[in-house]
Amino acid sequence: MVFEVFRNDQTLKFEVTLFMQDVPLELLEEIIPTARARLGAFVPD
Repeated sequence: MVFEVFRNDQTLKFEVTLFMQDVPLELLEEIIPTARARLGAFVPD
């Protein structure tokens, strides 16, 4: 695993955890919109 994208419902933010150094920015730029779409929108309490 290179990284994970996590949806934090408490802070209403998406967080990225890197498991390797020097992950190309282009890879993160490509996966973040996909992760946002798949993880869904934040729903207010």
